[in-house]
Amino acid sequence: MGPGGRDGRDEAPEKETSIVRYGGNRQGDSRSLVTALLWAGLGSVAVTGLSVIGVAMVAYGVSFAQVNGLSRPRKALVALACAVGLVLGLLWVQGAAAVLVKGVVDCALAWVVGSLAAGRRATVTTDYAVAAVACAAYIAIDFGFAALAGLDGAAVLTQAISSAVDEAASTYGLDVAAQLRSFSWLLGLLWPFGYFVLAGMNVLAGHYGGFLARGPSAGKVSWRPVAFDSPLWSVVVLIAGVALFAFGGVFGAGAQVARAIGLTCVLAVRFVFLMDGYAVLTWWFNRHGVGCLLRTLVLVVAIDLEVTFFVVSLLGLVDFWADFRHMRAGDGRSGAQGE
Repeated sequence: MGPGGRDGRDEAPEKETSIVRYGGNRQGDSRSLVTALLWAGLGSVAVTGLSVIGVAMVAYGVSFAQVNGLSRPRKALVALACAVGLVLGLLWVQGAAAVLVKGVVDCALAWVVGSLAAGRRATVTTDYAVAAVACAAYIAIDFGFAALAGLDGAAVLTQAISSAVDEAASTYGLDVAAQLRSFSWLLGLLWPFGYFVLAGMNVLAGHYGGFLARGPSAGKVSWRPVAFDSPLWSVVVLIAGVALFAFGGVFGAGAQVARAIGLTCVLAVRFVFLMDGYAVLTWWFNRHGVGCLLRTLVLVVAIDLEVTFFVVSLLGLVDFWADFRHMRAGDGRSGAQGE
């Protein structure tokens, strides 16, 4: 195993600091329990209105409970606080049952990500797995409740796109609306990616809450961008996504769904190669002793080229085979090493 693991995580054992040993009881059990209960409970209330903020708060409470070594019965109380918070949040926003079900998914996501963050076991593989499951759950919830209401989920999405185009016409003029209508077929394929972006934002929020709960006493910084390398599954997903998008017509009536899934896979996995490309640039900067000014100029140009031509992502994809940093030896590209 090379230094830092396949996705940029340090694997050095935790050390005792001047404040506390990682995983030890930083405060008394009672005080730690109250803190975890408050954050998890209030976060569950917030989930029903602002999921990103709520997920960060719940993840903080879960991570705080784990970092401070609370017993399983006390962690069960934290889970109970999440349940109570969801019910209170549902009453607060006066939402439908779909709000409660989505809140359960968000709290489960926060619990998983918070636990992984507290134990330094999160990787790009686990993060993507959690985001993919949450994305599928969000879609199933929306389409399921639409079906229960006697609505066709696909028809609702089509109507929403049409309404957005009409609103653009009234706001920006008919020329903009005409351009949007010419790309309406593409908008009809992008909707699953919107769910994935929401799930990804919630995963990042969970990591932020876990990082705050873990605190500076948890040891060394675990994330080193220069050590990131694309795992094998990212290329498999990319190939499968391109194949689905290109040959979705073989699915007949399901061609639109197949192409939407394929495009979502391609766009989602692009972030992996974007991080890989950024890692290659950072490695090149460090190797050649590039100064701050030139680094800034190169990054500005790289960002502009990434937005228009996906240049940095393509660099990361090429690095999967070229292995510019010579990180490949002996670890099989699992991409699933712990923090």
